[in-house]
Amino acid sequence: MNIEASMAFLDELRRLLSGNTLIVCLGNTLRGDDAIGILVGRRLLKEKIGCRVLVYEDGLENHLGEIGRLKPSKILVVDAVDAGLEPGTIVLAKAENASHIVVSTHKLPLSLMYKFLRDIYGVEEMWVLGIQVERTDFGGEVSKKIREAGKAVVGLIKRAKRETID
Repeated sequence: MNIEASMAFLDELRRLLSGNTLIVCLGNTLRGDDAIGILVGRRLLKEKIGCRVLVYEDGLENHLGEIGRLKPSKILVVDAVDAGLEPGTIVLAKAENASHIVVSTHKLPLSLMYKFLRDIYGVEEMWVLGIQVERTDFGGEVSKKIREAGKAVVGLIKRAKRETID
C-alpha cells in the first residue's frame, strides 16, 4: 500500500473529519476492485466511528438530495479510482481539483456534484479519498492489494477521527 503524502495526508484527514462531516462510500460490487468503497463503508458502519457514514452502490448522483438534506459542511467520498497510479495507492484530493482521478461508477464528475451540493445545500468542502484500482472486470473479486488498501483506509479514518477535536 502506497499513500500519496504522509503526515500532511493524516493532518488533512483529521481536519476533514472534525465538525459536521459526512462520509459517503461508493462502489459497484459487480466490478472487482470497484467494490472497495462499499467494503470500507460497511466496515466503518460496523465499527461506529463517531461520524455519519452512508454507503451507496448506485452512484452519488442518485442521492444528492438526500445528502443535501443531512446538511453536512464537509463530505468525504471514499471510492475506487483510476489515477494511473500503482494499484492500492491511496489518494486524497479536493473534488473540484480531482480531474486527474477517474471514478468509474459515476455518470457525472465529482466536481459537478460538489458544485451542486455547494450551491443548493451549502456544502463547504467535498473531497475524495480514493484507492487506485488494479482491475474492474465484471464479476471479478476485489484483489488482495486493494483489500489491504481498504483496511488501511479504515484504519486511517478511525485514527484521524479519534485524533480530531470537535
